[in-house]
Amino acid sequence: MAELHAVLDLGSNSFHLLIARRRGDAWQTVERIKDKVQLLGGFRDGELSAAAVARGLDSLARFAQRLAPVARERLHMVGTHALREASNRDEFARAAERLIGVPLRIIPGEEEARLIYLGVAHHAPPPAGEVRLVVDIGGGSTECAWGGAAQLHGVSSAKVGCVSLSDAYFGAGALSQEAAFVSARRHAMNVLRDARLAELSARFGAPAALSVVGTSGTIESVQTVLATNGWGADSITAEGLAELADSILSRRWFVESELPGLPPERVDIFPAGVALLSALFDTLGIERMRYVDASLPQGVLFEAQGLPAPGADLRTGTITALQQRWAVDVAQAQRVETTALALFDGVADWWVDTPGDRALLRWAAALHEIGLGVAARHYHRHGAYLIRHSDLPGFTPAERDALTLLVRGHRRAFPGLAFGAFESGRALELMRLLAVLRLAVILERGHAGPVAQVSACSRGNALVVRLPAGWRAAHALSRRELEVEATQLAGVAIELVIEEV
Repeated sequence: MAELHAVLDLGSNSFHLLIARRRGDAWQTVERIKDKVQLLGGFRDGELSAAAVARGLDSLARFAQRLAPVARERLHMVGTHALREASNRDEFARAAERLIGVPLRIIPGEEEARLIYLGVAHHAPPPAGEVRLVVDIGGGSTECAWGGAAQLHGVSSAKVGCVSLSDAYFGAGALSQEAAFVSARRHAMNVLRDARLAELSARFGAPAALSVVGTSGTIESVQTVLATNGWGADSITAEGLAELADSILSRRWFVESELPGLPPERVDIFPAGVALLSALFDTLGIERMRYVDASLPQGVLFEAQGLPAPGADLRTGTITALQQRWAVDVAQAQRVETTALALFDGVADWWVDTPGDRALLRWAAALHEIGLGVAARHYHRHGAYLIRHSDLPGFTPAERDALTLLVRGHRRAFPGLAFGAFESGRALELMRLLAVLRLAVILERGHAGPVAQVSACSRGNALVVRLPAGWRAAHALSRRELEVEATQLAGVAIELVIEEV
C-alpha cells in the first residue's frame, strides 16, 4: 500500500488536516478533517488569547491520534496569519511541535498566496492562455494570486479576514446588524485599496478577462447559500452577491436566525465574510467567481512531493487512477473512445460553442464501465454513483455533473428527466453528446473493434451514422440495439439515420 502523506494547516479560523496517498502523478485523498478553532478570536494587544491557544492545542492533540501512522518526514505543519501576527507565537509553536513531532513552519502572506495558487492549479488546471485570479479569504487575511497555466504572475496578502472583521464589528456592542455590515465592508474596502489589489489585477488583464476562482470556507458557504436560495447556480455572481447583501441589510437577516444553505458552524462569521467578499468584488470589478475545493494544504503537499507543473492536466491521472482502482477493461474503453470520437468529429457543427466536450466524451468513454467493479446488474447506475461520490482531482463541479450524467445514461433508457438539472442550451449539448456515447457503446458490443470506417454527419437534428456495407447483417445484436436506440433518441428529438456505404 502507498505511504501516507499529511499536511496540517493551522489557519486563523480553522485548522485543516489533509491525509493522502500518492499514486503515480495522482493523489488519493484518504481523509480531511476541519476543526473550527478561531485562533484569532479574542486577539488583543498583539497576542493570542489564552482561550484561543487552549482551543488550538486541544485540536492538535486530537489530530495527533490520526497522524500516528504517518512518518514524520512525510508530515508538514504550517501556520498562517494569526501566528504571523502573534507576539506569543513561539510559545504556541513549541507546544504544537511537542504534540505533533514536526517543526511548525509559519509562512509569510505572499508565500501563502503562492501555495494556495499552486494547490488550486494542480487540482483544477487553468486552460492554456487563461489568466486566472485565485482568492482565499481566511480568518485574518485575504490572499490573492494571479497566474496562468505555466507560471505565477503575482501575489498579494491583505490583512483583513472574516474572523478579524467579525470581532471588530459584529461582536456585542451598540452597532446594529446593518450598521455593522456597512462599517465592516467600508473597512475591508480601505484595506484592500491600501494593498493595491486593483493595480495588481489591472497589470495582468482587465477584470472581464480574468477567470476568478475562490477557495476557503467563506467562499464555499457563500456559493452554497446563493445556490440554495436561487441567487446563483454553480458560481458566485455580482448580482447574486448583491442579493445576499440585501438580505442582510434591507430584509433584516440576523446572525441568530437560519439562512437556508448556511452551515451552523459558520453563522457567527458569515455576515463579515459576505461584507469582505462584497468589498473584494467591487474593488477588483469581479463579475463571477467559482469555488474550487483546494487550497493551502494541497499546495504544500504538491510542492513537497515534486508533482509535475500545474499546467499538466491532473484529470488524466484521475481517470487512470479510477480505471485501475475499479479494474476497468481499458482495451474496451479505448475501443468505445475511438468510435465515439469518430462520430463526434463528424458532427462538428453540433459543438461550436463547447470546446471542452470532446475531452468530456473521452473521459466518459474511459469510465463508462466503471460500475462493473461493483456489480454487472445496473452497472451504469453504480458507475454514476462512483463518479458522483469519488474524489476527482482536477475536475470542476460542472464537469463532474456532466460526467456523472453521461455514465448514468450510456445504456438502457435515455435519462430525459435528468437534463432538467442543466440550463436549456447546455442540456441540448449534453443530450447530443450522450447520443454519440450510446451509439459508440452499441457499435462496440462485440468487444473486438473498433468498427472500421465508421463516420457520421448531422442534418439538422438528425444524426447520420455511416457503416461499412453489410455491417448490420454481420452484427445482429448491435443491429437490434440500433433499432431500439432510434426510438430512444426520437424521444429527445434526435432522429437516428443509419446508412451503409
